[in-house]
Amino acid sequence: IKKWNFEWKNTSSIELMYLEGFVYMTDSYHLYILEEHTGELVHTEIVPKENGYYWHIAASKDKIFAQTSASIIAYEPWHLRGE
Repeated sequence: IKKWNFEWKNTSSIELMYLEGFVYMTDSYHLYILEEHTGELVHTEIVPKENGYYWHIAASKDKIFAQTSASIIAYEPWHLRGE
């Protein structure tokens, strides 16, 4: 049984990861954060221009790590942001 569906405009999906109630997904230029039960897009993080493209994401309990073509960026996970 299908629960939800999320579609994006860019055709390249690079990474998918789950952490504490949220699904993190990248395409080349965006880090999408989706609520796990509804698939609702709660936030989009755009890769900084000087960093090229998103390549890989990973997580610890208090950080999301995004590898780009020029750097590694550490973000605060959505469940800790209190937004």
